[in-house]
Amino acid sequence: MKHPQQQRAHETYDRILDAAEDLFDQRGYTKASMNALAEHAEISVGGLYEWFKNKEEVLTAVAERHVDAAGARVLARLQKSNHLDLEARMQIVFEEALAVHKSRPRLHRFLYSEAPRPAALQAKLKSFDAAIEQILADYFNEQGLTPARATLKAALVARAGQALLHEFVLDDTLPGSHKGRLAQVVEATMTLASSSG
Repeated sequence: MKHPQQQRAHETYDRILDAAEDLFDQRGYTKASMNALAEHAEISVGGLYEWFKNKEEVLTAVAERHVDAAGARVLARLQKSNHLDLEARMQIVFEEALAVHKSRPRLHRFLYSEAPRPAALQAKLKSFDAAIEQILADYFNEQGLTPARATLKAALVARAGQALLHEFVLDDTLPGSHKGRLAQVVEATMTLASSSG
């Protein structure tokens, strides 16, 4: 996979990834071919292969862009939320995650549960998770917890919230709306936060 250096190259690269997101979301990853992707991106097949060796590389680039964009939005909102209580901060994280899911539900599910995760993508995900946990740890530290307890509580709340978001809020086999289930998750994570000393 090569990375763009000039403006025109950036535009082509983004067009390919936009087309890939559309195609993966509409047809599913397994049914989307490189030929179909080239056609959807309005680029020659040869031109597509100049950027990506195969569909897996395209998927990795899509996932990395997905994480970067969502992560930047969440962190930007959280970094401006010093005056907010914990519940409001958790609401921000969950709302942003839900917005990402709603924009491309099929793609988001695939990226979360089935897509391969090469080392670079795993590192990016870990870095984002660590940033969220650090923001929460800082909050707990300000509430009087020792750094070790604050770190532990932040990890518990963030990781439980993430699991509940993907396995409960976004599970469309369950009754109710995303918004209703999200409210339950915020309540559950607040209970965890208040009971895990």
